[in-house]
Amino acid sequence: RIGLREIPAGLYATTRHTGSYAGLSRSWGEFCEEWIPASGFRVRQGVCFEIYVKGGESGADESEWQTDLYEPIEPSV
Repeated sequence: RIGLREIPAGLYATTRHTGSYAGLSRSWGEFCEEWIPASGFRVRQGVCFEIYVKGGESGADESEWQTDLYEPIEPSV
């Protein structure tokens, strides 16, 4: 199913996952549970998303695939 969704404005943390899509859930976990809190922020209500920079369609080896992860954040209080 394909649909359109507006991404609300605000502060987002981002990181790049390099490797196969099988490792995405681990990268998301480390990003949201470790890096964001250690940086003085917390995840806020909103839309997280991925941008597939380089993947299988590029003909590159899985070890070279790149996916950017975006998570809405706010300063920790």
